[in-house]
Amino acid sequence: MRHIIYGLAGLSIFIVFACTENKQSEPLTPAQQAKWQHLSAQLFLTHSGTPNIEQVAEQLNLILSSTASQTPEAANTKENISETSFENTSALNKDTHRIFRQFTDLYNATQSSADAPRQESATSAKQERLLKQLKLYLAHIAFSPLENAEPIAEGPTTVIPAKAGTPTPVIPAQAGTPQTAPPQLTQHQNQLNTLTTNYPVLTQGEFALYEANNHQGLLAYSRTLGKQRAFIAYNLSYDVHDMPLPFGFMASTKVTLWRMGSDQAKSFVTDRAIVIRPFEVVVVLVGV
Repeated sequence: MRHIIYGLAGLSIFIVFACTENKQSEPLTPAQQAKWQHLSAQLFLTHSGTPNIEQVAEQLNLILSSTASQTPEAANTKENISETSFENTSALNKDTHRIFRQFTDLYNATQSSADAPRQESATSAKQERLLKQLKLYLAHIAFSPLENAEPIAEGPTTVIPAKAGTPTPVIPAQAGTPQTAPPQLTQHQNQLNTLTTNYPVLTQGEFALYEANNHQGLLAYSRTLGKQRAFIAYNLSYDVHDMPLPFGFMASTKVTLWRMGSDQAKSFVTDRAIVIRPFEVVVVLVGV
């Protein structure tokens, strides 16, 4: 059963999903990996409307639950939820590529000059937001339980990396001719590579979602490896929020913090709430 804990952050009410029973304990199957990447693309690469973070979190929890419930006896049965609850893997990969392609085509279109000088500012802001969404998506894939996933590719072009350490995706041009990924995206991928290399908890730790909030546009989960813990939060809104942390997280705790765009994580003792800015991912590490 999923437990819901209510708490206060300033004057805002948030919901924390205490998902100890949904922690990932076994590798995801190819079908689960494809479903996970597809849900991630739907969440982070939305260019119109507002993504339903709580609904996506529920579906991600379903994947974690089905993995945790697997037994050797059930592994080969037709009723095994890990295989029968998800769509065809190749179809999921194809649809995920379509979402990614549509999003990157939109990103490329914003790089062209605005029709009038007064439109330049709005065009630049839109391009920056789209780039941040791509960065959030790549970070989520890097920190997700996808250690055994294969990159999604179309021909020789790698489109979506399975995790940090794989090649930076090539952004397809509108006409279909591949072009080099923007330098900011390459730099971001290099930062993710460094982070996951320095802190194995981010890729090897036990995975558990603990918050999904449509109203505030927040998603957060943890990874635990021995005494090391990583708390990873995403802000998909235009507002600044306090970073969501699990119920019971102690104040005045020594943490190591990484923000999107930083080359290195920094260690300090907390004396106030950690903020998360619009379209940003923040990682808080404890015990590293």
